Amino acid sequence: MHDGEDTAFYLHQGHSVVAIEAIAELVEVARSRFATEASEGRFVPVNVAIGPERGMRPFWVCDSVTIWSSRDERIASRGHRRHRRIDVFTCPFEEVLARYGTPTYLKVDIEGSDHLCLKGLSRPPDYVSVECECGGSEVPLTEDEYLYNLRLLREIGYRRFKLVHQESFVPIRADNLRDACDACYRDRVKSEIEARAAWTFAPGASGPWGEDVPGRWMEFEEALDVYGESRRLHFSAPDAELYSFWFDWHAKARP
Repeated sequence: MHDGEDTAFYLHQGHSVVAIEAIAELVEVARSRFATEASEGRFVPVNVAIGPERGMRPFWVCDSVTIWSSRDERIASRGHRRHRRIDVFTCPFEEVLARYGTPTYLKVDIEGSDHLCLKGLSRPPDYVSVECECGGSEVPLTEDEYLYNLRLLREIGYRRFKLVHQESFVPIRADNLRDACDACYRDRVKSEIEARAAWTFAPGASGPWGEDVPGRWMEFEEALDVYGESRRLHFSAPDAELYSFWFDWHAKARP
């Protein structure tokens, strides 16, 4: 859940939200912010971290970029940023699903552990979004690592994909690869998305989901090609950080 900006948008859309957050202080802030929705049963915060096993486990908080907080210290310490360890209750994602059910839309962005949520699905939600990749600042990801979530989505049963720029919400396709590198183009598309949603997205928000993400859906092979070319263009910049390819996969199972 982090700072609740995505939660606020989903509630604004009229949805109910089960929001998972490992850091207790952020949960308490959200309880106050969404007190009305909580009293209506539309907002349910869950103060756990998702992990492979149940129990108290280390979790790393990045003080300067809290959205990088992670079970993986390499991610929380990117660029030698100050970070600290806390111990949090951790449980498999299957336990969350068993209690609250399978959502219509599953939004996952948990800094290096997205795959644990995908692997915990017994029935795929209609729509899902996950980070394309999430690495540290010292060692480049291998091809198997950066393709892992996309391939896992296909194994689970998803057949249509959109590659979405995390900061501007621009969906990347073969026909707009070059345009998507232009800041003016990204700003224009983001403004159009915000106008349709009647919502101003704060920095770090995930934007729209499902059919509200503009553009057509891609089949797997096209998504694979677009992803590869997007990475090539992004990392051709000499100052591109190893962890700076900030894109989400949006996927749906039905044609």
